[in-house]
Amino acid sequence: MKGENGNIIFVIISLIMAILLTPNINEEFNSSKVFILSLLAFVNVVFFWLTTNRYTRSWVNYNTLFLLGFLIVHFQIPFLASLGVEPNRSSFIWINKNVVNFAVWMSLMALFFWELGYFLYRKLRKKRILKKITSYNVNTKKIDFFLQFFFVLFIALVGKEFLSGSYDGGDNWGSGANYAFMLLRVLIYLRVIYFFINTRNFKITKKNIIFLLIRNKRLFIVLSLYVLLFLLAGDRGPVMQILILLAVSYSIFQRKISFKAFFVSIIIGGVLFTIIGMGRSRDTSQRSMSLFEEGYNKLIQSENTINPTNELASSNRILFRAIDVVPDKHPYLLGTTFFNEVIGVVPFAGGTYLKLTELPLMYTSSSYFFTVLGQGVHFSYGEGSEILGDIYINFGVIGVFIMMFLLGGWVSYIIFNVEKNNYYNHTYIIIYVIICIGALYINRSHFLDPLKSIVYALVIDRLLVRKNIKWEQRK
Repeated sequence: MKGENGNIIFVIISLIMAILLTPNINEEFNSSKVFILSLLAFVNVVFFWLTTNRYTRSWVNYNTLFLLGFLIVHFQIPFLASLGVEPNRSSFIWINKNVVNFAVWMSLMALFFWELGYFLYRKLRKKRILKKITSYNVNTKKIDFFLQFFFVLFIALVGKEFLSGSYDGGDNWGSGANYAFMLLRVLIYLRVIYFFINTRNFKITKKNIIFLLIRNKRLFIVLSLYVLLFLLAGDRGPVMQILILLAVSYSIFQRKISFKAFFVSIIIGGVLFTIIGMGRSRDTSQRSMSLFEEGYNKLIQSENTINPTNELASSNRILFRAIDVVPDKHPYLLGTTFFNEVIGVVPFAGGTYLKLTELPLMYTSSSYFFTVLGQGVHFSYGEGSEILGDIYINFGVIGVFIMMFLLGGWVSYIIFNVEKNNYYNHTYIIIYVIICIGALYINRSHFLDPLKSIVYALVIDRLLVRKNIKWEQRK
């Protein structure tokens, strides 16, 4: 059976197989069961990529990035352990190894429900008459001004320690720098999207790239300095976000990015980011050589096997902690951290709400919840969060399945509108590009992580953008 019906049936059969393998929440680690569950996940992700590739224009898309991150975070370490390969820091990862079987099973079920939500929207969507724009350009004068302004403001606020190349995960930033950075980041996202909208009728080549650079010199100056600044500090996140931003936007408006190009980029990027991560330092005064030289020397001198995905995969420990603690040792949060994420979208509303309610720090976000659980109130570093763990501590196992089902359907809705309307309404493109930028990272973050960026981007787009358009009807 072809089409969406065949896809749905395949997922349902896989889901039934997973149900037959349902483990207890707390039981001894079973390598055979974990191996089978992990293999089911891998087969389903590959199947999903192959069957949905006809919808997408490029291998650089949300589905590729999100599912790749989902596999790494939720299955890499347990799968390798099922083969007898233990993680480097076993005691750090295995918070309670007796919940790993259940964590892997729940992750697999969450994957299946996400796929079902995605395929069901594809099957049930209604055909409608759409509008096509034959002439469409974005006036960028206002946003260029604000882009420059917030870049300068960020530089002024971030502080000498960060500007000197010291990395401390943002803890060494000056007062107000986080707010300036958030707006600067959103403005960069929008300006790059507008650049590709305005140049979509030009095939970007070596011959015309200089012309395009001259026409958009403010964007490229800010973008270049932004990337250089974070590279020198060894902060890989913002650099990776810019690379994904450019690749996704290019694939929407210019040409498809092949699997070969995507695969080679992943390998090269993984090696470079590993070197950068190993070379960064909290105190640059102790560095005797450049960041890249120091990182490369540590890489070749390391006695342990270097895996570029280990850091991302280690986030699965957060899910182990969630299952170990909730609900036996701590009740479900019933949406407390989700509400804080939603209200935090409104400027100053989050801080005001917390002051009025005097909510303990532990319950302000799932990141703080897991950090306090692990280290107490006098913690020395943040332990982060994890997408399924974030849902689980609020709504339990059933909540995980429902929320992932809804996420799959919503992503399918956004992707469909980008495919059909990319010259009609760039609201969908803004949302799509932003969720793509965070598609890898969201697996080790909060479920609602992209919400604030999406809302800010849409508000700024509505306030600052003027379009010159002509319409014609099409089916």
